[in-house]
Amino acid sequence: MAHVKILPSQCPESPGNFRASASLYLYDTLGDLISLAGLDMATEAFAIWRVGMDLQQFWGFADLDNHHIHAWVGGGASSADVIHFFAHELSHLFLDEIDGELSDEDRADIVGFIARQSCAWARQVLKTGAAKRNGSL
Repeated sequence: MAHVKILPSQCPESPGNFRASASLYLYDTLGDLISLAGLDMATEAFAIWRVGMDLQQFWGFADLDNHHIHAWVGGGASSADVIHFFAHELSHLFLDEIDGELSDEDRADIVGFIARQSCAWARQVLKTGAAKRNGSL
C-alpha cells in the first residue's frame, strides 16, 4: 500500500469573494502515483513519458472533482521546478474561477493564493525530502 502524506491548504482566506481550499496528496514513490492514475505502462509512449518523469523528478495531476493534487516529488527536484509544478496543478483547480465573473481584484487574489500555496507546499515537501535524504525522518 502506498504511503501518502496529506497537506491541506496553508494560506489564509483572501480578502475578496474567493475562498481557496485544496489538499496535496504526496506519494512516496512515482510507481504508487502511476498506479493510482491508472496509466497504461505497457505502451511505448508511456516508456518515453516515464523517462521524462524520472529526469524532472516530479509528476502529478489535479483531481478536479475533489480539489486535490496527487503528486510525487523526487530528491533531485529543484525548488523552482517544484513551485512551478504545484502552481501549474493548482491552476487546473482554480482556472474556472479566474475566468468567471469575479472582479479583477478577486481574480488577482486567486493568482496570489496559487503562488503562496505553491511556495508553502514546496517548502514543506523539499524540507521533508532533505530530511529523508539526511536520515532525519
